[in-house]
Amino acid sequence: MPTDTPDAINFRLTIAGGTNPHGEPNFRVIHGSKAIDIIDGVMMHRYLPADNWHLTAWIPSEKNPPKGGYEHCYALGTELYPGLVEKLIDMIKVSRNFTLQERYNAIMAREEKAERDHTEEDYDILDDGVRAFHQQPFIVKP
Repeated sequence: MPTDTPDAINFRLTIAGGTNPHGEPNFRVIHGSKAIDIIDGVMMHRYLPADNWHLTAWIPSEKNPPKGGYEHCYALGTELYPGLVEKLIDMIKVSRNFTLQERYNAIMAREEKAERDHTEEDYDILDDGVRAFHQQPFIVKP
């Protein structure tokens, strides 16, 4: 399986995400097997799973904005889908318009809704077994 990012993907990344102060794409796709760090003499993969493609974004340094580095955004899987990459870039760019608190609140609201939906599904499953309890509800809802 090829592990070099195809030129067509690199072109689309630059169009969708623009470039940083160094003229490099703001977003890049890198194969996990190519992202290696040496820590205490041990070779380690920077992005896991190592056999997947990963979307990274250039983030400026807080102390010196022209300097910066790429941070992991998303594990893309073993196949590259250009449309998915572009959609993720659009979503990341939109998310930057929200404060950290707004993003946190949205995540919490999503998780609370998922928990409520799951609880309702549990009640429905238990209520389906009512015959076993002589037509008495298994759980009384408040």
